[in-house]
Amino acid sequence: MELNILEQAANAYYMALLGKASMQLNADLLASNDSLLQIAQVRLDNGVIEPLEFNRIKTLYLESSQRWQESSNSYAQQLGRLKVLCGLEQRDSLEILQEIDPQYAGTVTLQATASGTPRHKALSLQAGQRHAELKKQQLRVAPELSLFARYTRQAQRNEFNFFSQQGDWFDIALIGVRADWNLFTGFNRQASIQQASYQARAAELELADADLRKEQELENLRQNYLTAATGLRTYATHYQLSKENYALATHKYQEGVYTLDQYITITRKWCGPKISFSYNLPTT
Repeated sequence: MELNILEQAANAYYMALLGKASMQLNADLLASNDSLLQIAQVRLDNGVIEPLEFNRIKTLYLESSQRWQESSNSYAQQLGRLKVLCGLEQRDSLEILQEIDPQYAGTVTLQATASGTPRHKALSLQAGQRHAELKKQQLRVAPELSLFARYTRQAQRNEFNFFSQQGDWFDIALIGVRADWNLFTGFNRQASIQQASYQARAAELELADADLRKEQELENLRQNYLTAATGLRTYATHYQLSKENYALATHKYQEGVYTLDQYITITRKWCGPKISFSYNLPTT
């Protein structure tokens, strides 16, 4: 589907908005792992944990840092594209303040119809022109009527001398209606009518086909949107539950209730929904 400049700008805005949400998710994980790394550093310095355990925690931190960096770069690129579409310079400041609430995903209904597209309007105009041409060709079968008027001044003379002012001059005016009817045109007129009829029918079929394709495209878009919105709410719920479990696991690990392996298991379970959630944001 070809998008105009306004549609491209709107698409770039929402992609940047979703990229911002994905970056914030990775920032949350990075902040949590950073806090854990600082605690692990203190424990390592005090001899409470071994270097192996510290290195495993640092690995978690580096992984989350890498994800955050990638999402930040992606968000910066999306902002750059949005600036271009909005006519801004790359050095200009642009900040997106809107936030996404996954609970409202899927509540918006798409009201777009095929009759509102520029292609429909163009093809409708073309079909109207074809029908007008057909009517024009059909009207040529009937006689062509025209009004005419003529005025003359004449004189009666016995000799060939029209420059003489003697004698009577007569004013003659004629007004009438003239009908021109070609009885035979070598079948050219019938061929022109048939050609205009074919062109009008072809324009109708092209318009109907374009509308059908657009309706199918819009229906697929609606279905894809509803499917993505439902999946987004599911991933959001899963992500929130995993985030709560991660917070509890962090607290228990700091208190010595959980081992490092148990903590890493909970962290991995949180990263899975987080990645799925952040991936489904731009596809909704």
